[in-house]
Amino acid sequence: MQQNHFLCKPKNYPHHKRMVNIIPTRN
Repeated sequence: MQQNHFLCKPKNYPHHKRMVNIIPTRN
């Protein structure tokens, strides 16, 4: 779900890149 959100917002990709790494870790 969140991963799709990043793909939809390439502009925020670099900014969310950090969260992407944290999301899988929490899962």
